[in-house]
Amino acid sequence: MARGTYLVFLNNDTLVTYQWLDALIHTFELQKNVGLVGPRFLYPDGTLQEAGGLIWRDGNGWNYGRGDDPQKPEYRMLRDTDYCSGACIAIPRELFLEIGRFDAAFSPGYYEDTDLAFKVRQAGYRVLYQPFCTVLHFSGVSAGTDPAQGMKRHQETHREVFRLKWAETLATYPETGGEIERGVTHRILVIDAALPRPSHDSGSLRMASLLGLLKEPRTAVTFLPMNLARVEPHAEHLERRGIRVLTHPHVSSVESHLRKEGHRYDIVMLSRLTVASAYLDAVRVLAPHAKILYDTVDLHFLREEREAHIHQEPKLLKRAKRHKKQELDLAMRADAVIVVSDEEKRRLEAECPQARTFVVSNIHELRPPKKAFHERNGILFLGSFRHPPNVDGIRWFARAVFPLMQKEIPDCVLTVIGENPPKELEQLDNPGIRILGHMPNLSAHLEECRLSVAPLRFGAGVKGKINMSMSAGLPVVATHVAAEGMHLRPGDNVLLADSAQDFAAAALRLYGDRELWSRLSQASIQNITEHFSPARAREALEEIWRSLIPALAST
Repeated sequence: MARGTYLVFLNNDTLVTYQWLDALIHTFELQKNVGLVGPRFLYPDGTLQEAGGLIWRDGNGWNYGRGDDPQKPEYRMLRDTDYCSGACIAIPRELFLEIGRFDAAFSPGYYEDTDLAFKVRQAGYRVLYQPFCTVLHFSGVSAGTDPAQGMKRHQETHREVFRLKWAETLATYPETGGEIERGVTHRILVIDAALPRPSHDSGSLRMASLLGLLKEPRTAVTFLPMNLARVEPHAEHLERRGIRVLTHPHVSSVESHLRKEGHRYDIVMLSRLTVASAYLDAVRVLAPHAKILYDTVDLHFLREEREAHIHQEPKLLKRAKRHKKQELDLAMRADAVIVVSDEEKRRLEAECPQARTFVVSNIHELRPPKKAFHERNGILFLGSFRHPPNVDGIRWFARAVFPLMQKEIPDCVLTVIGENPPKELEQLDNPGIRILGHMPNLSAHLEECRLSVAPLRFGAGVKGKINMSMSAGLPVVATHVAAEGMHLRPGDNVLLADSAQDFAAAALRLYGDRELWSRLSQASIQNITEHFSPARAREALEEIWRSLIPALAST
């Protein structure tokens, strides 16, 4: 009789919690090819009853995690599972009818939910455990707990019915107590300095996007922050995508986790110089079967060499030389090195020809502009001020470039967005400079401003401020250093200038030329599509897998 898009079956001995239904239904919308979803079941005392159900070769079932702490990392992530107990399950109505509903052979109950999950998978769909839907289940209240009487007596007889029906499929399942991860062919561990915070900095956005691409149904991905700090909502965002997040107190150190599970990993990705220098040797010993990827994020020594040149600081140059030696050593000892641009690839290969170097750049979804040229006003600067090139860049622009623009456009406003903005910006006492600090959502500003600026005088890698602007069709004026490695062509998809006078002239030209603005806006979108889209990043990852682990590429 139901007419809804989805059916939700719910026992009378359950108690649902806040947003339980949203979490169930959103799973179908956010994940691919989902046929059935079940929740995290808790006992009334708060202990875990089930984090998805497992079936062994003899047809017996197991409530995964029963009696354990529900906050452990392995129970907090979305994942594929054999079945979900019918005390609470959601399924698309059309699929339910297509696969024949509940099989009457299991009436009045027991194993009808397990059989349904197997039919869903047989039809080509996934069965998922959704930890962010929590349901308390007063188990045994309705049907009792004695398998010799009442409703419960059907459990064993129906297990045999189920075992015979699915004998061919069950023959491929492990014996009782065997492997619990179903369909997983490869395991990847990613270690970074901290949890990625995509709304805060370009590196975090890239890492979060990269993790999403790594997580496929047959690939188990674990993320381990070097500082072991769990930061919300960022940890939860990864777990909702099926990524296991290991933090304190469930992990005492990176080394302790490697000693415990290092032998299971096929790939270990070490992101950033600090992480790779700290753990490459430990990974080689404690994860002996794993290929090691060193993700540079950007070449530190290249950025620091340029900073030393700008400021004429011998100490900076000395630090750059030290980091260069470290980075080249790590590149030589890793199985593969990831850089973010073709320029950095050429530089690293020239310095270290033994390294196997691949390019995996920034990753951005397209957000085509909604407002036209004449509906926009002002200039935008994006960047975390924890990053020295951004601090130097906004100082130079605010002092040397923006005043030149204000002479021509007195009412022009510069909007500065990024955490920890320099206090000296406020001391300039310029009413045309609007300092907003960190903004978790940039959409409105990308739509309101007429152009974006990237006035960096030193740096390395690929600049997220440029990618973020271009992904929204917002034209950019940049220095040559800022545009390096980003497939940008002056006058075609960007305007480039390095001196204060030239930068101001370029920005003024773009600010007042509707035709130029429209052309650069369209070309910006095209640049992101060709070089910085998820599809392009996926191709780059597949190239790495083909080189290091051919079997992984085939999955």
